[in-house]
Order: sequence, then structure tokens, then C-alpha cells
Amino acid sequence: MSKRFSLLLVLVMVLSLASTAAAKTTLDVWVAMTETDYKPFLELIEEYEKLNPDVDINPLQVTTGETNLQKLLTAIAGNTAPDAMVYFDRFNTAQWAAQGALMPITRFIEASNVVDADDYYPAAWDEVNFKGDVYGLPYETDARALFYNKGMFREAGLDPEKPPTTWEELDAINKKLTKKGANGGYDVLGFIPWENQGWLYTWGWLAGGEFYNPDTKKVTLTDPKIVKALQWQVDFAKEYGVNQVSSFKSGFGTMSMNPFVAGKLAMIVTGPWDLVYFRQYNENLDFGVAPLPYPEDGGVASTWAGGHSNIIPRGAKNPEEAYKFLEWISTGDALAKWNYETNHIPTIRSVAERPEFVNDPLMKVFIDILPTARNRPVIPAGQTLWDQLASATEKARHGELSPEAALKEAERRVNNELRRMRW
Repeated sequence: MSKRFSLLLVLVMVLSLASTAAAKTTLDVWVAMTETDYKPFLELIEEYEKLNPDVDINPLQVTTGETNLQKLLTAIAGNTAPDAMVYFDRFNTAQWAAQGALMPITRFIEASNVVDADDYYPAAWDEVNFKGDVYGLPYETDARALFYNKGMFREAGLDPEKPPTTWEELDAINKKLTKKGANGGYDVLGFIPWENQGWLYTWGWLAGGEFYNPDTKKVTLTDPKIVKALQWQVDFAKEYGVNQVSSFKSGFGTMSMNPFVAGKLAMIVTGPWDLVYFRQYNENLDFGVAPLPYPEDGGVASTWAGGHSNIIPRGAKNPEEAYKFLEWISTGDALAKWNYETNHIPTIRSVAERPEFVNDPLMKVFIDILPTARNRPVIPAGQTLWDQLASATEKARHGELSPEAALKEAERRVNNELRRMRW
């Protein structure tokens, strides 16, 4: 009897273990991060699995960019979509939601009652909302500011604690910092308006322009103030020579040879993500961060925010479990931990205002300007708008079209696409 009882007990234990294993949920999660960001993210996965032993996270590191988005569309069409995607470029949310590629998560948010829309920076929250539904949880955000080399300011007799606050000051300081070489090229440049984050969005908003009219649902790229911002870049290209500037830039490749890091470019527009790289590749680099300068006539203090979110694709096999995981990594301590270790800014105000973020005086500059940051238009042709603005800027800068003509052409193409969508 005892042998039979022992065998029965063993059988019950085996069946119990098998039942427990079968009850586990495996979540396939695509993660579009670089290696630097991916490593601390894997640590979060380990922590989540310890807290939730009935869940296995199966992460797949994927490339970023348009190619990866097409892979996701193919997976959705083939019914092989992952349960979630982490680090989805947020400004594409409306476009993908309009195509039916993303699952709305409004019902999960309402049922959970953890996510507080009012605690998010408006620019980040606006980008995940489309036609009354939420399609993602904002994960990290940023802002654009002016980085400037204090050492180069001192050498030129400039006050290192007084960066330019207007375009007029920026132009004047640029002249003092720029140095020509013996061959007619540049040894040092003070500033390049279109370098790094010097997109037309950056300068257009600083000039007081608007890129989109929500009432007419049309882009407004021929706004005179946006034309003015592009003309300012064109004037710079004419004065300093667009080909000579390109030649100067071609001499620098990797981040370790970045012209700002190398002390060859005194001022640059970029975001908080570059803080860690600038410190890493030149620990002696003496630099400051300041709000972006704007034109004296009609300009406004401004910046804009981008960033990423975490989404659930249409066709996900385990949407409820996927949402729980995304909510956990996108809020509270988990959100703070990953953003702090990767030098990003959390999208939730109460998290971003924790001491570990605001105690860094350079990071605090970005956090202070975030509440009023702008975001790219939430339209189902966001990528087209981005591409057309880049094309118009390039054509105007190289003298192929006037700023107004280049922007008129871009405006027509984007509005034609929006018209065809009938959204």
C-alpha cells in the first residue's frame, strides 16, 4: 500500500508541475533598442519575471527605423505579430493606428487605473492618442537645447556663462568662433544650423510658426514664420558656403570624432541622450546646456520633444498579459530605473522630478523646459511630413528652390496624402 501511495503521490506532483508549467504565459516582445539601452532593459525583464513567475518574457532585439516597422507590418499581416513592441518611435503612432496596425489600449488603462494621463508631459501623451483612443504608453522623452563649449567661449573672449539667447546673438558669436584654414576651408566652426537636431521643426517653432492646422486637418508649411526659419538657414549656407560646411563635417565620423567632442564645433543643438556620449568620449570637455535661442522679431521660447512608446500590435496573442508588462515597465520605479541608467527622461512628470534626474544640472535644463515642449503633428502621414520637410530643407539650402517654393511643394504633397486618407 505504501508503494502504491508513494507512486500516486509522485504522479500527483508530476501532474501538478506540468499543470503549473502549462499555465505559464510566454510573451514575445520585440525591443528596438541599441545595445547600450538594451542591457539595462534585460535586467527589468528578469525583475518582472521574479515578480510574476507565471510569465516568461521572450525578448527579441530588433533594429530601429523604417525597415523594422515594415517587418512588424509583415508579421501582423502574417498573423505572427509579437505580443508587444518596446521602443516604438512615438510620432509614428497615429499613422500606424490609422492603418489598423496597433491595438487600442484604452480599455486596459481604464480597468487598471494606474496610468494617470494628467501626470504625463503633454507632448508625450498627445502623440499616443488618436481619434479618441490611446495606442501606447510613452516610455522616454527628450527636448532640444543648445550645447556650447565653455572653453572655446573663453578663448574667444566671450562670457562662458552667457550663451546666446537670440538668433542675432547666435550669428554674432558664430563669427567670433569660426576659424578659416590655410586651404580655404574651416578649421573651426562656431555653429551649423542644420547639424544634429537642427531640423526645420526646431527653428520653425522658435520663429513662432505652426506646421499644422487641426481645424482644417492640413499642414501649413508655407506659414511665413516657417519660411523665415528656412530662409535663415539658407542665408547661413550662402554666407559660409554649403559645400565648405559639408567638407568640414565630412572630416568627422564616429562619436569619438564628433566635431563638438573634438572641440572643432563650438555650439550644437541636440538632446539629453548625448550627455552620456559627450562625457564618455571627452571627460575634459567643459560644456554647458541652455535653452534654444529665438529671433528677436516675433520669436518664441520653444523646444520640441520626441521619444518612444511601448505598443501592442494588432493580432497579439496575449494582449492583457502584454499590457500588464508594458504598464509595469512604463511607470513608477521601473520607468525611473531604465531612464536613469540610459540617460533618458521619463515621460511621467512625477518620475522625472525625482532627485536622481533633477540633481544633474545639465539634465535639469531639459526637464525644466519639457512642460511647454511641442510635439510633431498627430496625423496619419507623420512620416511623409518628416520626409518632405527634410527634402524641402535640402533643396532650399543647396539653392535648387527658394525656401517658399520648396515648402509649397512639400505642403502640397503632404496635404494630398492626407486628403486621400479621408481621415
